[in-house]
Amino acid sequence: MYVAVFLFFLTTSSVRGGVLVLEARMWIYNVILSTMKKCEILK
Repeated sequence: MYVAVFLFFLTTSSVRGGVLVLEARMWIYNVILSTMKKCEILK
């Protein structure tokens, strides 16, 4: 479902798609950072 919406935005507007890709990358980066911090605290 989300993939279809994402592809739709990519095809309709390259600028809007670029923004979505950037936000997705930042979100994934933040999730990885928070996970690493949690692992360090658990250690």
